[in-house]
Amino acid sequence: MHSVDKSLRSDIHPHLPLILFLIILVLTVDQTRTFAQIYISGEIEGTLVDTTYIVEDDVVINRSLTIEPGACLQFMAGVQFDVNGALHAMGTEEDSIYFKSLNEGEHWGGIDINDTYFADIAWCDISGSSSAGILVTIFADPNIHNSSIHHNDVGVYYGTAWENEIYECSFIGNSDRGVFMSDDTGGVTIRDCQFLENGGGLQLEAPTEVRNCTFIGNHAENGGAIFINSFVTIDRCLFANNSATNGGAIYRNSTPELITNCTIVNNEAVRGGAIYVSSSLSNNYPITSTIFAFNRGNGAIYVGSFHNSDLLEYCCFFGNEGGAFYVQAPWEHRFGILSTTNANGDSCDFKQNIYLNPRFQNLIEYTLSQNSPCIDAGDPDLPSDLDGSISDIGVYPYVDNGEVYPDPPPALPQEEVSIYPNPCNNSAVIQLPQLRAKVVKLFDLAGREIVSAFNWNLQQKEITLDFSGTSSGHYIVAVHFENGLNTTKQVVVIH
Repeated sequence: MHSVDKSLRSDIHPHLPLILFLIILVLTVDQTRTFAQIYISGEIEGTLVDTTYIVEDDVVINRSLTIEPGACLQFMAGVQFDVNGALHAMGTEEDSIYFKSLNEGEHWGGIDINDTYFADIAWCDISGSSSAGILVTIFADPNIHNSSIHHNDVGVYYGTAWENEIYECSFIGNSDRGVFMSDDTGGVTIRDCQFLENGGGLQLEAPTEVRNCTFIGNHAENGGAIFINSFVTIDRCLFANNSATNGGAIYRNSTPELITNCTIVNNEAVRGGAIYVSSSLSNNYPITSTIFAFNRGNGAIYVGSFHNSDLLEYCCFFGNEGGAFYVQAPWEHRFGILSTTNANGDSCDFKQNIYLNPRFQNLIEYTLSQNSPCIDAGDPDLPSDLDGSISDIGVYPYVDNGEVYPDPPPALPQEEVSIYPNPCNNSAVIQLPQLRAKVVKLFDLAGREIVSAFNWNLQQKEITLDFSGTSSGHYIVAVHFENGLNTTKQVVVIH
């Protein structure tokens, strides 16, 4: 067993740096190797300090291991990191902990958390696993938060988990789902997370709560953003530019769900641009106070049948290809028929659904403008907005900034615009269709505008973006064209 002795103190020995160096070497398999290449394998415990480690064979934690901020673990092909005891991998916002492949093009085996009594993974960057970045197996309930889990096969796979929570994480470019929740889990909450350009955002085979999350540019056969096969609550989430064969944003497989205060916009599918429901909407679990706009694919909501579906209410439908609904039969024919008015005096159907332009002011977060008909048009039984008014329809309540915006432009399909290289270092090139770009904006994942370039007078099909003044991380590039089309792409910057 390799271990680290933490009992030495700087006031006892004047040559502490040298001693620490020698102590670290206890972790190595071959002590003739240099400080820049500390090789580890086998059973370890103690502390891994802020330096680079080459993991040349499977590592096993049976007791307790602490990994300090700034440590970088680089894994040889196929090597796993097995946790059977306590793991404390707590980076900081300024100094992450890295788990990654040693060689480009090779893949390691991921972090397996098994039968552990404690695992805390925070401010970690986990990439390059041919399996799951984190695999949670029997009796393991780790705390996973504030981490970037990207370019693995699956981001996090839960074999079992109970009353667990994932929060403030980014799942980016994982080839399968960002998070897979098996049917042996329950009571898990996923909140304040971002899912960008994964092979599907979530697959939920067990009861799960999804709150305050963003799903952009994910793609899967069924449910580009979320595949549902259990009872699921989805609240205050944004779904944009996701795609699938069935259910551009969400696929629901004959199970109930509760969807409240979401914005589902610019998604695409063959069937159900926004949501595909394999059989019927539930009478007991409503979809309410949600915006469905500019989705493409045989109706915003594609439903096998509409039995007892009285609780699709207080929603906004607009600009969806194929209309608001495609229903095989039978269904409630009063949906979509403007038979009354809502509290704002706008025409609506019998369940207070409106069919008006939501009038977004922000094409990244899809916030509402001052003249949006979605303001104060949500379900009055939901909690009030911060200003005490009735809940607005959509993910973001209106905030008065004194500006009124015109109708939002339609979206350009994402495949019409590409960025290379991606990831990039100091610059990247945007390849455009035969359209003239007017505005190019760069946002971080919190929606903060980093760079804005207006009035591009370009005839060429390429724009070079300079990232030399930005920090390493993940960004959203928004391109707006003179003809009113717009699109967004995700770019990774590594300095």
